Amino acid sequence: MNDKNKNDKGKASDKNENNDKENKNEIKIELNNNQIKNDEENLENKNEIIIEDETTKNENKEYFKNSFIGFKAHFDHCESAIKNDIKNIKIMKNLPNNRDLLWQIFLGVLPYKSKEDWNKTISEERISYHETKKKLYTKEIEEFIITKKVKDKYSSYFKYKDILSKEDYEFLDIIKVDVTRTFQKVELFKQENIQKALINILFVFAKNNKDIGYRQGMSDLCAIFLYVIYKERILDSSFIQDNTSFIYYLLYSNNQFLEHDTYALFSRFMLKGYIQFFLYNDEKFINGDLTLIESEKKKLLKKEEILKSNDSELKKRIFLVYYHEFPLIDNQLYQFMVDKIEPEIFIVRWYLCAFSREFPLPELVEFWDLILLQQFLEDNNKKKTKNKIEEKIVFKFVDYIVLSMLINIKTLIMKKKTSSELMAFLMKYPKDIDVKNIYLKALDIYNKTKGNIKI
Repeated sequence: MNDKNKNDKGKASDKNENNDKENKNEIKIELNNNQIKNDEENLENKNEIIIEDETTKNENKEYFKNSFIGFKAHFDHCESAIKNDIKNIKIMKNLPNNRDLLWQIFLGVLPYKSKEDWNKTISEERISYHETKKKLYTKEIEEFIITKKVKDKYSSYFKYKDILSKEDYEFLDIIKVDVTRTFQKVELFKQENIQKALINILFVFAKNNKDIGYRQGMSDLCAIFLYVIYKERILDSSFIQDNTSFIYYLLYSNNQFLEHDTYALFSRFMLKGYIQFFLYNDEKFINGDLTLIESEKKKLLKKEEILKSNDSELKKRIFLVYYHEFPLIDNQLYQFMVDKIEPEIFIVRWYLCAFSREFPLPELVEFWDLILLQQFLEDNNKKKTKNKIEEKIVFKFVDYIVLSMLINIKTLIMKKKTSSELMAFLMKYPKDIDVKNIYLKALDIYNKTKGNIKI
């Protein structure tokens, strides 16, 4: 009898322990969600994170069930376009508010083959950014971010040099200067809240990737992602105002998440491989293996020699395009230029800023459609190259845009009689060139060498 009672008590105890664990887990999840919300409410500008608790989910269950019909129709349309005709660039324009979504798919922020996980994935990305920012930020950092820099060395701005760590001060100092110069002809980027969002994203990225930190040019790249998200979620929000698309609104169109989602896109873009262009030091870039080769020998460089050289990835990429691919596309123009100007003099900025200084934003994002789409196709290509060195070449479409930019001003280039005249001309790409022709020529080069993207 005593044994039986002990067993019953033991079972009851185990059951109670399990119930306690479940209750604790539920409480922990609820507290975690509430904590995130409370933490964000305390941040300046009230950028709160909204995470559904179980009660809210139950209350909205019927609404979700009904609204899913409209949501599913939109994504079925989108998925069909991606699956059946991903190489047709028209899908970037035919679906409502889709660039934001497709860029997330192209960069792998959202898993292409398992959209049932998108809700979980996007929530995890947002929570991760929030938690990272929470750990990094102090009251002093918050204050420094909104303190304007003035030339007076005795101003309150410079007191933070002694208050903050050397690393934090240096990162924030250069980031703030760059952000205030980024796309200043576009009204959106003159807004203080937008500038602060860019500073936040770039600072978190620099702290998360201390081996590279922050480099000039990154602010331009980050701003492009913020522009796309802001434009589609705030300025072109007619689609998300349709009640049948509530889930789409929940996932992608809450303006409280602009900063979080921009960080997800920017960091994935950089870590997918674009960051390699920033992995250099000035001494090596100026005096690297490739630079020290005599001019006549540079023209004879083989592809393998360029890729295996002990130089920066940026320099190798520029030399590969200029000395190896350029003569195959337009040998006449190449022969005219090759003895007059070194490619790194004028092409470096095109790579580091991804053409953000050369094209207006509305046209620029269409080039980026192709850059991201081509990499997505390459990532999902089952017949990948056996050459391990070539596999490291990412965002190859950037090279085709570089070549197209040169070919489209061929007549103007060949009118330049001296090296200095040519250099001055190329350092400031002409603004009156038809961007559409550059776009089409880049596609043409790609289709002749690698694949078949239709327009």
